[in-house]
Amino acid sequence: MKATPGQIIRFVCRWEDGGIYLAVWDRSPGRPAPFPAAGPASADPAGLADLDVDANGHRGLRVVDALALEWGYRPDPVGPGTGPSCRGKWVWARAVADPSSEGL
Repeated sequence: MKATPGQIIRFVCRWEDGGIYLAVWDRSPGRPAPFPAAGPASADPAGLADLDVDANGHRGLRVVDALALEWGYRPDPVGPGTGPSCRGKWVWARAVADPSSEGL
């Protein structure tokens, strides 16, 4: 992870309300870095075609944005440990496990 290299991360994956809930925690308190939108007329609305496959950073959120029904983040004032060194944020996403269940 670019924001916290060499640091601990946490990952949660569970079945919830007919879909999959994923969340990743890291120690960085900052918002996930924004990425430029590709625009509504683009043949590549997620902007994945222009990604540098050797780059470090900004790919994960584009993939999440392209595949998830919704996603977001929330600051975590405590974190999975104790003390100020464990503060950070959770980035979460919800995806449909069976696309036919959402009429897709």
